[in-house]
Amino acid sequence: MSIQPDEVPSSNGAQVRYRRILELQKVAIHVIDARYRIIYYNAYAQNWADRLGYTLDESALGKNLFDIFPFLGKTIRKEYQQAFDRGGDLVTEERLKLAGRDVFVQTQKIPVVHDRGVVEIITIIRNITDIRETETRLKSTEERFRTLFEYAPVAYYLSDLKGTFLDGNLAAEALIGYKRADFIGKNYLSTDLIPLDQLPTAAKILAQSVLGKITGPYEIALKHKNGSRVHVEISNIPIKIEGKTRVLGVAVNLPHHNQAQEKEKEMIHSLRQLSDVGMKLGEVSKDDNIFQIIGELLHRLIGDSYIGVSDYDDEEGVIEVKAVVGHKELFKDILKIMGRDPIGMKLTPDPEAVRERLQKQQLRKIPGGLYEVIFKKLPKTVCAALERLGHIQAVYSVGFIRRGTIYGTAVIMLRDRDAFEHPELVESFINQASVTLQRWKAENRIAASLKEKEVLLREIHHRVKNNMQIISSLLRLQASNLSDPDALESLQISQDRIRSMALVHEGLYRSSDLSQIDFAEYVKKLTGHLYSINADSRSQISLHVEIEDISLDINRAIPCGLIINELVTNALKHAFPGGSKGDIFIRMARFKQGGLSLTVADNGMGFPAEVDVRNTDSLGMQIVGDLVQQLNGILRVKTEEGTQFTIRF
Repeated sequence: MSIQPDEVPSSNGAQVRYRRILELQKVAIHVIDARYRIIYYNAYAQNWADRLGYTLDESALGKNLFDIFPFLGKTIRKEYQQAFDRGGDLVTEERLKLAGRDVFVQTQKIPVVHDRGVVEIITIIRNITDIRETETRLKSTEERFRTLFEYAPVAYYLSDLKGTFLDGNLAAEALIGYKRADFIGKNYLSTDLIPLDQLPTAAKILAQSVLGKITGPYEIALKHKNGSRVHVEISNIPIKIEGKTRVLGVAVNLPHHNQAQEKEKEMIHSLRQLSDVGMKLGEVSKDDNIFQIIGELLHRLIGDSYIGVSDYDDEEGVIEVKAVVGHKELFKDILKIMGRDPIGMKLTPDPEAVRERLQKQQLRKIPGGLYEVIFKKLPKTVCAALERLGHIQAVYSVGFIRRGTIYGTAVIMLRDRDAFEHPELVESFINQASVTLQRWKAENRIAASLKEKEVLLREIHHRVKNNMQIISSLLRLQASNLSDPDALESLQISQDRIRSMALVHEGLYRSSDLSQIDFAEYVKKLTGHLYSINADSRSQISLHVEIEDISLDINRAIPCGLIINELVTNALKHAFPGGSKGDIFIRMARFKQGGLSLTVADNGMGFPAEVDVRNTDSLGMQIVGDLVQQLNGILRVKTEEGTQFTIRF
């Protein structure tokens, strides 16, 4: 389906490219030359022309595009001319009539450059009718929804799951006196719309909305722009908009709803208290007496009462009294009646009875009073005497529960009254305290577990070091029974290798970080030992340790230590014969691009020229090679002016 008319820079390679690649495309493709002559089209383009009522066949090749498709006007010609002149891709969109129906196409014109000039343009035509029709339908649906939303007689608002306002309607503006623009992008908990005493209800609504659940109706008071209160009934419905979950809220005005001014002031005061005690809970650390803190904060919130806070061991089913807060002056008399301090007292009730009483984070009044709340562990007469002495009129019980697990309990004994003024505030505090108690227990369990593991790991390093010292001692005893110099040297070398490993475990045992060892300190101890064992009495050898502030884990410290052991021992024994003077250098540094470099060098006599260091029968050098492989490193050896081993890993 292509020709090569005069002055058209085509080739057999271009034809192969067009046929193999373009023919398989599911879009209409044709190619024109600089004279607008068609020089190629694919089967999909031929089908596309047929559907438009035009013929595109072999007779069209070499003919002017605008002669074959006369409906292409001046605008299309200008687009092609622009592509020829500028040499850049051009993407446009057109609407055509096909069988009486509007058809939308996207056209991409791709210039083909040859000898710094555009000689051809590849045109790709895609049918995007379905996409545009879908967009039109969605736009129509959105417009209908928008109209219903905007002019509904009831106040509607739209927010995300975090409570950030996204939109509101005219009725919502009229309800609160603000324009929607005043709130869009703001979280309603951080605006003046919610009075302080309404924050618990607002937070509860938000907490349920976060879960994506239908919530409400809830009664709540909003603050009008003029300062007055507007009492409304709120319901929230999760909906999907553009794949995201949003909250559609409905606010129905309750014009006849009124609250006493004194009640409002009390609520504000209580809310401030709740906020304050909540902040105190947030500051609790694992080293604090959480039970005493909870008792004191709860007493501050409730007022005249006695508070007992207990720990609960879910596995053992044991309740242990941890704190008692109340009138200190009465405790002496209470202690006389009880005969013991209640703190530390343990109760082992029936687990089912505990769960039945504490299964919800709600205050529960105990009909049997103190006698029942301590599971009848004291005589009834004693409990009655305590209640009379403390003016206790009502006893309540509540559990600190998170996700079905009971972490503790609280017993609240009200003085001279039998009900809470604001039970919902107390329950809100209990919820906060439950979260804090759960975190506090988890942190202490983790700290205890880490401490136990640290002790065990430190003990393991200590025992490994001791075992290696025993092995070294056994080798020394074995050596005392030998007279063969070679055998004695072999045992001494083995002792040195064992000591190099034992020093790693000793360093980790004494280190504050059980996973890392200070490598500079380790090398100084190791080389000092090697010098004292292997250096000749006439020796004038100086050791130079130049190691950066580097810590290594055990998997790298032991191989590096053994490598240093082998190379330094060899240098001490062979590099400076006859007590000659010299230097041995041990260096370790980091690379900028990552990785470490370990160098052991001396300025001694070096290896004989005929010896290949990498292919020697020496066990020590074989060990060095194996250890370098274990580090996944690279070994480089220089034998000019002494010997230098460099390992990069």
